[in-house]
Amino acid sequence: MTKNEYDIKSVLIKIGGPGSSDVRRSELYLRLGPRGYGEKMDMCELSHQTFSERRADGPLSYEMPGGRRTCLHNYRFPRQAGTFNPDILIQNDSGGFVGIWPKLNNVTTLTSLTRTFGAEKVWLKGADNTYMTERAYNRRVPEGAEGAFAKFIARDDTNAFWRTRDDRQRGRGADMDR
Repeated sequence: MTKNEYDIKSVLIKIGGPGSSDVRRSELYLRLGPRGYGEKMDMCELSHQTFSERRADGPLSYEMPGGRRTCLHNYRFPRQAGTFNPDILIQNDSGGFVGIWPKLNNVTTLTSLTRTFGAEKVWLKGADNTYMTERAYNRRVPEGAEGAFAKFIARDDTNAFWRTRDDRQRGRGADMDR
């Protein structure tokens, strides 16, 4: 695909080593700064577009195949910002990901996924559109991975809005490896 073709898709980029988060472009820009971001985009052969512009401040609630969801921000480019990405990504043996909405796949426990695929291959989506493994989720989010999973299979999550510990410390909201 060309850079322009990737610009119309949601692209998540791995930062750090095994077990680290896969983040969307705007979060990568915040973490690496302009120069580091540009270098990473060049390495991935992607455009330098961040897709971080917001329509309005505050959270956005929206309908998804798995039910109503809430993310931290209302982005001008919601697809590219990862807003409409599935609740869970499962990493396959070749390093690619398959996205699922557990509620639509009759998956009722996080344990069933981690036992089947391995804990380090199951990535849960946060309200900031970043994906984290169960272990990372348990370190960063007060309710932990089980609490997040419970929201995925509940009727909706609009009454269960949350932020990660890092977001509260920074005072702002922050969400496929090529």
